[in-house]
Amino acid sequence: MYTNARSVVNKIQELKLIVFNVQPDIIALTETWTHENITNHYLSIPNYYIASRQDRRDTNNGRGGGIIIYVKDSIKTNEILIPTNFNQVACIDIITSSNHTTNLLVVYRSPNSTNVNNDLLLNLLQNVNKPTIVLGDFNFPSANWDDLKGCKDSEPFIETVQDKFWTQFVDFPTHKNGNILDLVLSERSLISNVTNDGQLGNSDHCVLMIETNLLHHANPSNKYVMNYNKADFVKLRTIFAHCDWDSELSSDSLTTNWNRFKAIYHEEAKLYHLNVVIKRHVLSCIKCL
Repeated sequence: MYTNARSVVNKIQELKLIVFNVQPDIIALTETWTHENITNHYLSIPNYYIASRQDRRDTNNGRGGGIIIYVKDSIKTNEILIPTNFNQVACIDIITSSNHTTNLLVVYRSPNSTNVNNDLLLNLLQNVNKPTIVLGDFNFPSANWDDLKGCKDSEPFIETVQDKFWTQFVDFPTHKNGNILDLVLSERSLISNVTNDGQLGNSDHCVLMIETNLLHHANPSNKYVMNYNKADFVKLRTIFAHCDWDSELSSDSLTTNWNRFKAIYHEEAKLYHLNVVIKRHVLSCIKCL
C-alpha cells in the first residue's frame, strides 16, 4: 500500500482503519510531515514495525516531505542507507524465499526541486543494481507515460527509466487535478497489478495497492498465548473482586484507565495462567505494498 499522505500526523487513525481492513504486507508513505517531536510510538500501527523513517529537515516541522515504510512483523527486511545527497529517499530490502533480496525504494521529489536535486535523483536511479521496486511521488505532471515523452523537466527522468528497462505501472490519475504524479517503476516480472483504492483522509492523492510477485521468508516469531485450560479462575475472580477499582481507575482519562486495567489484568493473568511459546516459520506471498 502506497500513498502521498500529505501529513500522516493528523490521519493516523484513518491509516490504522485502512490497514486493519486491507492488511497490506508493506505500507509506504510520502509527505508524512513528521518531525523530531512526533514519536514512533505515536505513529505505530499494531502488528507492523517502522522499517525506515526519513523526516524532512530543511522545512518547518517537516512540511512538504518525509517518508515512512511500515512492514508486517512477520516479514524480514533490512533498512538500506543510500549514500546520496538527494533529499527525500528511503530504502529497504525484502528477503525473498530464495534468500535473495529485492529493494524497495521510496522517493519524494518536491515540485520545487532544484536542477541539482533533479540530477541527484537521476544519478540515484542510474546506480540502482539489484532487482528493485521504485515508488513514490515524483511530481512530473508533464510526463506522458503512454508515448514516453515529456517536457524539459521530465524528459531526462523518462530517459533514465527507459535506460533501466523499467516499466511504469500506473495508468490512471493519482492526484485530484487529474495528473499521474505517483509512480510505480520496476521490471515487468516483479509487479502483477496496481489499483486505485480511494484516498487517505483529505489527502489530494489516491492510495495505490500494488500486488507483487515476490515470495518472502517470514521472521521467526515467538507468540505467547494464555493456556486457559490451566488457569486458576477462582483465584483470579477473588483478586479482581477485592481490587480497589475506584482508586485504580480514578483518572479523568478513559485511555489512562483502560491502560491501567489492562496492566492489572495481564500482571495477575501471568501468575495464574501458563504461558506457552509457539514458534512459527511462515512462507507467504506479498500481496500488497
